[in-house]
Amino acid sequence: MPAYTDAEQFYTVMDEGFRRMAADPQALADFQRRRMMVLLRTTAPDTATVIDGRANPAQVTFRTVARTTDLGITMPADLLHDILMQRASIKSSFMSGAVQVSGNVFRAMQLANLFHQIQRVYPHVRRDFGLDGVVEG
Repeated sequence: MPAYTDAEQFYTVMDEGFRRMAADPQALADFQRRRMMVLLRTTAPDTATVIDGRANPAQVTFRTVARTTDLGITMPADLLHDILMQRASIKSSFMSGAVQVSGNVFRAMQLANLFHQIQRVYPHVRRDFGLDGVVEG
């Protein structure tokens, strides 16, 4: 069964996840120090999320693609879900080519902390929306 029924459900879950992360000022501190703007695209469903670490505080926008991002990442939504639920390795997903990167690949590896921060809240958000019965990790 897919992790998301449609793009709107994806955006709702991710929006709440980023809201919860923003409640902890340190959660995005490392990402902001890097001053990166990242476009995260998923397939099945097709989504676009821009995470702007140049802004203070960091800003997350959905559906609208910024013209100048430092890095683009594309992956199936189910793989992103598995990474955020800690069922798939971030590093292995990048190294295997399951995650496509446009821009500097070395900068993509700098996103590991951002993914770890999202992993802290994501299972709880899914549970709170009634999408997963058990919080993992």
